[in-house]
Amino acid sequence: IATVDAQAGLMDLSVDLVGQTEGISGTLKGVIKPKNFEGDAYEFTYDMQAEGDSANARLQFTIPNPQLWWPNGLGDQNLYTLDTYFIDENGFELDHDTTSFGIRTVKMEPLAELGPQEDCYNWTFIVNGENVFMKGSGWCTLDALMRFTEERYDRQLVLAKEQGIQFLRAWGPGM
Repeated sequence: IATVDAQAGLMDLSVDLVGQTEGISGTLKGVIKPKNFEGDAYEFTYDMQAEGDSANARLQFTIPNPQLWWPNGLGDQNLYTLDTYFIDENGFELDHDTTSFGIRTVKMEPLAELGPQEDCYNWTFIVNGENVFMKGSGWCTLDALMRFTEERYDRQLVLAKEQGIQFLRAWGPGM
């Protein structure tokens, strides 16, 4: 799921049915509800027909009164839950999936007052339509002995959040 226009709640959703789908037709049903804030649920349906061994649907819809996700320290990290169901023409639920997502847009553009310049790095982040100063850090391998536990990662991410870090750059050669 991708945000097209955060303020308007305009969303893109691409769904692929894979496996033994030949000749299957039915309805894709989606239920979107707030995960960590109060609000109303939103539902949609879409009729699908498999062609060959796969079926794809690309939907665009609007979530009313969207509650936006903001980087650490700049606002709430509002999240939604999306439950998708594929129901065949006889009304049987063939598959179900659940995922979480936030609604936000992130762009990087030259500063409006200066415009693009070859001899000057004058770019800014624009989150949900607002210019913001982002605080980031580099991230490399936590442990040279490759002891990667979920608890250790969680601890490091909590420390980064407490320091006001808003994004981490993963250093690939560190592995």
